[in-house]
Amino acid sequence: MADVVLLNAAVGWGGWKIVAGGKQPPQTQTTEPQTRDECGLGCQAEIQNQIQKLREEMTTAGGSGAGEPTVTLPPTERPVVTVRQPATAVKTKTRAVQYVTIPGSGSSKSLSWENLAGTDIYFDKADYPGLTEVYFEANVNLVNGNGTAYIRLYDATHGIGVDGSEIRSQSQTAAIVTSGKVNFWQGKNLIRVQAKTLTADTAVYSYGRLRIVTEN
Repeated sequence: MADVVLLNAAVGWGGWKIVAGGKQPPQTQTTEPQTRDECGLGCQAEIQNQIQKLREEMTTAGGSGAGEPTVTLPPTERPVVTVRQPATAVKTKTRAVQYVTIPGSGSSKSLSWENLAGTDIYFDKADYPGLTEVYFEANVNLVNGNGTAYIRLYDATHGIGVDGSEIRSQSQTAAIVTSGKVNFWQGKNLIRVQAKTLTADTAVYSYGRLRIVTEN
């Protein structure tokens, strides 16, 4: 009995071979070409050369760096946010002037301060919101024009002359004279008019008032 041997050729697939010391049947063999992906030193050198040229072209076109292409991205646009501060309302203060009449009148020949009867009033700064200034205005004269007439406000509650309220006149003609800025103490105080003269002449007080200035 013939032995059957299966041979696998190095270059392809072989047929069946029958070994029996007799005749051999005709053999059909198909050889398929083999493709080898081989690249020698020269091939590799050429590839490296082409890669180097490509890098140089990309660098010249707009890149910079050690042979690496640089990609420039468009700048990111940041939205501009405008914060509007609420407008601050500026309140304009209104300046107002009002008058408080001081009742009574009188005269004095005294060389020291003398109370004039009927001139008492009560005054409280808290009654005038926004109070900034107070002035004492009085109609004053001397009978003979000899010497000086002195008039002032007196704080009977605290037993002191009201700071800044003193006025004086040397005229025989009655005229309104205005004091400097008057400074009242806090609280509701009893205020009256006082007069004096440094000579034998008579100081005459006809009437007076407070000029009150406020800002609100």
